[in-house]
Amino acid sequence: MPPLKPCSQSQPKPSLLSRTAALPLAPFRFLAQPATTTVLVRSTVLAALTLASLSAACVAFGVFYWCYVPVRGWSDVAYLQFGLPEPPFAELALPKHIIFPDQPYDISLSLDVPNSEHNLNLGNFMVSLELKTAANQSVVSSRPAILRYRPPPVIFLRSLFLPFSSNERQTIVLPLLEKHVLRPTARAARAARANEAVAARVSVGRRDWKASGQNKELQVYSARVRFDANLQGIGV
Repeated sequence: MPPLKPCSQSQPKPSLLSRTAALPLAPFRFLAQPATTTVLVRSTVLAALTLASLSAACVAFGVFYWCYVPVRGWSDVAYLQFGLPEPPFAELALPKHIIFPDQPYDISLSLDVPNSEHNLNLGNFMVSLELKTAANQSVVSSRPAILRYRPPPVIFLRSLFLPFSSNERQTIVLPLLEKHVLRPTARAARAARANEAVAARVSVGRRDWKASGQNKELQVYSARVRFDANLQGIGV
């Protein structure tokens, strides 16, 4: 007689209510598993290390930029002095806290002048720059300049088709000195301080501005001296 097989008792299926009640606990059961906990810990450590590395890189870049990259440039208003027995000139002090050591600078002068008949008839004039050091030494540079001539028909057509454009003035930007080191360093601190540029003097106009009883003084709305750092790569 063959042995009798035990009859399998079917497990009762959970009701819909019990399954719905256990659903919110499923994520916690998944997180409580050892494999999931290990992955979470490793991911957290990796994210923390990545964030710390990025923060350290940003701080290092900021410190490097602050210490080794100079200010791109600055400009000062030149208040020209008129009515003196010499061409109009202006003197300005250089800001020592902005000048970067051993950094070459390009120096230029921007002139905002009227398109008057007087200025157009003046022709060529000279613009001079004099840098004075603490040791009472000077670096002088002079450049010629002239207003851009516009024929009367061009001015008329421009005012006819572009009535709101500025025709009564023009801006002249004149480079005066290129790649000049304003604050050189030396082994001797006293020599380094003596070679620092501490002031600048600009003059605009002709030396013969009173020749033959004619006023050859340039008419100027405003003037501004610009210092731009000549940024270069690291030399090997």
